[in-house]
Amino acid sequence: MNRSEIMKKSIKLLILSLIISSIAYANTLSLDEALNIYYKKSTTVKNLKLDSEIRKETTKELENELNKNLKVTADTAYNTDEDDVTTEAKVSYKDAYISASTSTSDSSDKEILIGVEKTLNEFLYNTDKASILSNKISNLNEELTAKQSLMSSISDLGDKYVELLNQENTIKSTNTLIAEKQKELEISKIKLSSNNMSTYDVKVIELSINELKTTLQIAQVEKGEMLQEFKDLLGVEEEISVENIENVDIYEIYKDNSSVQIVENQIALAKDQLKGLKVGNLPELTAGASYDLENEDTTVSLGVEWSPLNYKGDEKSKELNIEKLNNQLVEAKKSFDLTNKKSQNEIVKLELNLDLSKQTFDLAKLELEKYKIMKDKGTLSEYDYFDKQKDVLDDEITYLNNLNSLNLAKKLQIIYSNM
Repeated sequence: MNRSEIMKKSIKLLILSLIISSIAYANTLSLDEALNIYYKKSTTVKNLKLDSEIRKETTKELENELNKNLKVTADTAYNTDEDDVTTEAKVSYKDAYISASTSTSDSSDKEILIGVEKTLNEFLYNTDKASILSNKISNLNEELTAKQSLMSSISDLGDKYVELLNQENTIKSTNTLIAEKQKELEISKIKLSSNNMSTYDVKVIELSINELKTTLQIAQVEKGEMLQEFKDLLGVEEEISVENIENVDIYEIYKDNSSVQIVENQIALAKDQLKGLKVGNLPELTAGASYDLENEDTTVSLGVEWSPLNYKGDEKSKELNIEKLNNQLVEAKKSFDLTNKKSQNEIVKLELNLDLSKQTFDLAKLELEKYKIMKDKGTLSEYDYFDKQKDVLDDEITYLNNLNSLNLAKKLQIIYSNM
């Protein structure tokens, strides 16, 4: 090996040692810790929380608006012919009221009434319900959109976490195989000096080590890109590394029936609007009773108002719309059940893939032992043995990746359920 090659090799080893050192001193984050950082720093998450608070305050404003039943009115009139000033005042709360009136020209002409007045049609239909249902539907739609946005962000973060984790596992497994091949190289050189191994076989081992180191360097470069992307997502600058996601044994599939609830409330609103339409087409009946504190007498009243030409709308179209919404409800429930089934099936498929990859990896390790015996006996070339070692390495990485994917899928179900 000439001086230039020795220098290149030293530089590669130095870079490799610096990378490994940086990993060793990096801040190791679990998935939960990464999510916690994301929650605290993400403007998306902050805005979603603010939107939720805004919806709550808007609902309170609506409730307050509907409950504004206290009213105070006052009127004053002056009659120039009779030089008379009349004053009237009224305080009402919901359906009850107290009113007073007086005249300057006749001190005995004053009246203080306590009474109640109610539109009887309100017993059949109250417009407040429609306002509350409309607000609820709007909030459910906004909450569903916000929840889906947050779930998408969490899923994206989880995917990037696992990608980074898989890359780190690839690097660790490759380093392990490099160390193993370097031991083989030391033994092969001893065998070469005692004429128990050919120069070609030694060169094959050296080449395999260089191939693995090249693979490792490429993986390190790719990991650096993934790491920077992950750090940008978290909004951190310090060096970090990730750790294997703990095995998740107990979990439940996250179920969100918001879409079903939205249609159910739309049906309730449509039925309420139909009821309001029918009541609106009826004559409006008003009943009242009052007691005069001055004259000590009671008055009972009953009034009617009807605009027969002022038809409020087509009841048939409203009924057809309700029928249409009922069909949508059936489809929404089917979609809800199918989504839950798909979520469960995805985890089942991941479990099956993990089990198969574990069997493949275990078998590959047993085959490698047979290949080693064949190599030691001289019936298998170093090149073919290295190929088998790479196969085992790939099978190990596949198994670890499948394990991480399964644990992430289960973990996400728990996270979604606690949102």
